[in-house]
Amino acid sequence: MELFDNIAKSCNISVETVIENYENCLVGLNGVLCGVPQDEGMKKLIGYFDFSIANYIYIYNNLCTALLSGKYCFGNKKYTKDANFSFLLMLKLIIHDLITLRNLSIIGFDAQFHSISRNYVEKMKIFLLCCFDEEFFEVFTGHKEISDKELYYKYTREKMVDKRIEHLVEENPFDPTIIGFTSDTLKNRLNKLLHPFVHTNNYRQLLEYYGPKIDISINSKKDDGIKVHMYKYMCEASILSLIDIILWSRNDTNIRLDKYLDSIFDVYQEYMKDYYTER
Repeated sequence: MELFDNIAKSCNISVETVIENYENCLVGLNGVLCGVPQDEGMKKLIGYFDFSIANYIYIYNNLCTALLSGKYCFGNKKYTKDANFSFLLMLKLIIHDLITLRNLSIIGFDAQFHSISRNYVEKMKIFLLCCFDEEFFEVFTGHKEISDKELYYKYTREKMVDKRIEHLVEENPFDPTIIGFTSDTLKNRLNKLLHPFVHTNNYRQLLEYYGPKIDISINSKKDDGIKVHMYKYMCEASILSLIDIILWSRNDTNIRLDKYLDSIFDVYQEYMKDYYTER
């Protein structure tokens, strides 16, 4: 019950709504989710993480049910079952990343959090392109055959992925939330936190993160106030991506997720108020 109470308090929605919508999604994670922390700042952030995770699981379960019943064809088009399955597999990996990020933020393993964050962002970009870019979906899933080398250099390389997302924003201004992945502000936030721990280019980068005073105990944790500042950007990215997926589903008559859009917009507004409103 603590989990549902914390989501309701953080996201400013009723406990009844949380239980009705997400109980089945979260009950299967007993023993997988680390306990809710006591620090108030981290507790609020974990509420948003859990809300986001529950919604991704809800979408995943809906898509699985549709595919297994033989009714689901990606993007309203007749693709092979394998192509549709690849979409679900990517979503499953994204959910696992979010659960891992949520738990790492609680136990305070900062370097590992940032390494997984980089991996999550890369998956999320590809997933969003699969949602909105038909050509990208076809080559990524193998529906249209292409060599691995050509796939990388023309489609999945980081700069090519960013270029295609920017093109989507220009050609299809379906909603400003997708700008989250083209915003220089968000990209700079993420790059500053993610790259040093993925590439480990030099000792200076690590020192810049940990600061002049390094606690060398094996299970040391950063100050909770600092952790909230570091971890909130991944939570923001997950909610923005969630909104984009719901918007994509509006154009697919095989999926019905519209009823959740308003509540997720409301939660995002609460998130922004908590972390970006000047006090």
